[in-house]
Amino acid sequence: MFKKNLKHIKNNLWLSCVLGIVAGALLIFFAEKSMLFICMTFGIICTVYGLVRLIAWFAKTHSYSSGDLVGGIIGVAAGSLLLLHPKFIISIIPLIIGIVITIVGINKIKDTMDIKNSGYAHWGTLIVPALLVLGLGVFIVFNPFDATKLTVQIIGATLVFNGISDLWTISRVNHTIKTVHNYQTEIETTGEEKL
Repeated sequence: MFKKNLKHIKNNLWLSCVLGIVAGALLIFFAEKSMLFICMTFGIICTVYGLVRLIAWFAKTHSYSSGDLVGGIIGVAAGSLLLLHPKFIISIIPLIIGIVITIVGINKIKDTMDIKNSGYAHWGTLIVPALLVLGLGVFIVFNPFDATKLTVQIIGATLVFNGISDLWTISRVNHTIKTVHNYQTEIETTGEEKL
């Protein structure tokens, strides 16, 4: 159970680690272009999604309900807003990303507590990065900056830091898995459990 929990945590962290570092680097070095690209991409996705739902509803295919009409209208409206008013959307994105980073920090604290409950003695080295990510997320939410570009770059730095802290957590989880595996192998080989 212990080994299974640690492997599950490790696998969940890899994707967020890589994505966080890449996304953070893009936001730091290409803040304005990255935000515009994000707005346009989501605008196209929302518009296409809304149009597909509307076409399906108007075609009256048997698998679609009246909820598709509402979903289609919302999709097209959201997509249009993203495509036609990207600067407004960019101005509120830091708040949204700050909320997401805060949630990530809370999840990192929960993962650290899971690692602690699994018996890892040095869990304290993992709680510090988790608390820093949480603190940065809260800071971004409650301290809007005049310059959106600066905010975006700070968000990028936070994402890079989060990714690096995930790498640290993964390295500690890997070390613990190896220690547990070696301990179990020794017990199976000698038939004795060391206290």
